[in-house]
Amino acid sequence: MKLSLKIIFLPILLITLNCSNEPKQISFTKDIQPILEDRCIYCHSSDGPEGNIVLEDYQSVFSSRYKNHTTPMIVPGNPQTSRLYIVVSTRNTSMRMPPERLGEDPLSEDEVKIIHTWIEQGAQEN
Repeated sequence: MKLSLKIIFLPILLITLNCSNEPKQISFTKDIQPILEDRCIYCHSSDGPEGNIVLEDYQSVFSSRYKNHTTPMIVPGNPQTSRLYIVVSTRNTSMRMPPERLGEDPLSEDEVKIIHTWIEQGAQEN
């Protein structure tokens, strides 16, 4: 009897442990937009966007391009080629956003990870 219980519960335990290691689904509305509003919107609103980049809402994040750059702000599934992730995660202080020259602190590691995970998960509008 004890052996049969182990056989039954072992797969359930393994499935449960495996599921708990998956990152939570990142929501644009709940997770990304608050970061953008708190840390980016001061310079990147439609009122006078720096570098022609508007980060007010989901559509503007996807449609913005930095001046003459061809790198999209977001490449769903690929943070390393998404300009938004590149500029918030770089160690190059002259390129990093928000800019140090304005006295702004970089995004926290958690904020950068949230952006990375959202893009990696497909950058959905949810």
